[in-house]
Amino acid sequence: MIRYHHPASRIYIAVLALVLILSLIITGEIFAQDSSMGKQERTLSAKPTRKQILAMKFEELSALSLEEITELSRIVGVTSVDELLKLLVNTASKSDETLNDAPGIVSVITAKEIALFGARTLTDVLNYVVSVQLYASPLFQNNFTMRGDLFRSLSSKHVLILINGRPMRESLFGGIYAQVLNGFPLASIERIEVLRGPGSVLYGSNAFTGTVNIITKTSNEASVSARGGTFGAVTASAEAGASFKTPLGDARFDAGLQYNDLPNWTLPFRLPPQMGRPPQEISYNAFQRSLSAMASASLGGLKAQLFVTDYRASTFGPAITRPPSVLTNFTLNADLSYTHIFSDALQATLSGTLNRYETKHVERLFSNDGLLELTLNYKPTNTLNILIGGLLHSRYGVQTFASNASVIVPEYSQLWWSAYAEVHWQPIENLKFTAGAQLNKAVNIDADISPRLAVIWNITSEFGVKAFYGQAFRAAVGFENFSINQNGLGNPRLRPETNESLDAEVFWEQENVRLAAVYFHSWQNNLIAPRNVAPPGQPARTEMQNFGSFQLEGAELEAKYAPTNELYILGSVSYQTNTDGPTLRDVTMMPNWMVKVGIGYDTKNGIAASIFNTFNSKPNILPTPNGTPPIPQINPTIDGYNLLSANVNIDITDLFDIVGLPHIIINLRGEDILSAGAIWMPDITRRINSIPLFPGRGFYGGVSVRF
Repeated sequence: MIRYHHPASRIYIAVLALVLILSLIITGEIFAQDSSMGKQERTLSAKPTRKQILAMKFEELSALSLEEITELSRIVGVTSVDELLKLLVNTASKSDETLNDAPGIVSVITAKEIALFGARTLTDVLNYVVSVQLYASPLFQNNFTMRGDLFRSLSSKHVLILINGRPMRESLFGGIYAQVLNGFPLASIERIEVLRGPGSVLYGSNAFTGTVNIITKTSNEASVSARGGTFGAVTASAEAGASFKTPLGDARFDAGLQYNDLPNWTLPFRLPPQMGRPPQEISYNAFQRSLSAMASASLGGLKAQLFVTDYRASTFGPAITRPPSVLTNFTLNADLSYTHIFSDALQATLSGTLNRYETKHVERLFSNDGLLELTLNYKPTNTLNILIGGLLHSRYGVQTFASNASVIVPEYSQLWWSAYAEVHWQPIENLKFTAGAQLNKAVNIDADISPRLAVIWNITSEFGVKAFYGQAFRAAVGFENFSINQNGLGNPRLRPETNESLDAEVFWEQENVRLAAVYFHSWQNNLIAPRNVAPPGQPARTEMQNFGSFQLEGAELEAKYAPTNELYILGSVSYQTNTDGPTLRDVTMMPNWMVKVGIGYDTKNGIAASIFNTFNSKPNILPTPNGTPPIPQINPTIDGYNLLSANVNIDITDLFDIVGLPHIIINLRGEDILSAGAIWMPDITRRINSIPLFPGRGFYGGVSVRF
């Protein structure tokens, strides 16, 4: 990220330079494409292979006749035209494109994979993705990060969750996703796209180390399900969708509902010594409960969506100093968007997004954030695409003690703005360039620019490479700016945290296999944390400061393989290491190695079975600094662990070839099969040696009906 102390003149120069460059490119492209502007609708000259179909661009697919695209669907092995088009991704550029053409390191988990491997929550689903690491904190039981990036954070501040491309962002604490990970209705999900690496050019703050985009279904089917098992666990869900015609045009509506309850995960736990009191053993019930709904509707170019969840869980609060209490959270994410198509080359989208969070435990956190965003997508030729956008971000929040309403963070109300532009240019068929930047202006600090560059070279129809340079930022949240708590006074002059990253990917794809190898190196600076300061003539105090920095480096190997129509394999190996200064290594207490392997077999006549295992190596535990009391070793020691699950789906209707009935599916699932007891991880606040992460071995069964 480049800081501008005198932004106005340099911004004007940058804008003029960008306009000049775009003008030259557009002029050259229009002349180059003159001969092809009048071409007829494309037809298939010969039957393509599955590999060639998956490499086709969205425009090529859209230009085909219905009969031809139906034939392509049959070759690829999907059941509908819609499913073929959904093989495309859009998170990396906000445009539909194939995985190989996407200007980013992207992994995809589909609804079929979710069903095959039997996930019960969004936490389970993200566990399937390369380099995604799950963790717990004293405050929130469910958190996740990527590539080992965890710097003194009780929540997931360095990742951003999107729902159909619209951000879930709360400005008071940053990264509160426990309720989403536990409660999002899985039956509503079509696929999840995970972008690893910087994403701030298109998505702004918090798209720092990674971005998760939940794409919801548009389906005319309906289903209900219920499942229960160990620890008294209960999961129930329902989803339905319909399309219909109105006097104003084609319309559709989709909705999903999910209830999760884990009431009886109880285990012995020791609280640390406190004010002369020895360690205290308690019976800790790490319960979680959520009720969530997701709905979307569309009418012509108008789209609306709503996600709402009510969540309850046990919590220790920001630090483990007292017995656990009950945390409640209400989250609402709503978006209204309108897309107007001016021509085949130009369209505009105006979106308004509301994020409302209310969390209560010993403290009460409330935030209400609005986004107004305008995006222009201009595609003058088949090889040039220009994206320009701007947004206003309204932030409001307050934090108090729940018992007496004493203020921790006074009410704040701010208005931010940002603008971004990105160009995708394909001078020849197998070579693509991407360049973009976001200019953002927060209150009390100078304007900043976050750029990114990408090159994608499909060397052959099977083999290609990608190279990226990008910067991302995380703006300070309300607690960091305005807290009046003596344990960490706010600082309104905090600069955004920055992430500068280099990524390179080599990929190889044939008809039934895809392999990708990735190297990444990130430099993070201006990291925000409390620090003891002693201004001249003033008493010493603890204040939020920009002073942290460290580096992340690693490699990822990802594979998907379908040797037959029945057998499916996916897996990944990832390694990360990080340094803080010249001497401290592996400071984030995340595992260096992760190995994830899933094998599924679908007989195609009613029975599907799978196993999935995640191995996490033992994390590095840093020694306590000189003069600091040692961390009490009072709970179970930390080690590497395996998360082995097995899943069986039995479709009674298909198995016995019953005609005229809905699909009745029996589900049997085992989780953490190799772990007789709970799985523990380091306490990131370093008050004690470990806290529980997963409950251990459990068995679950249920039934679903699909209409």
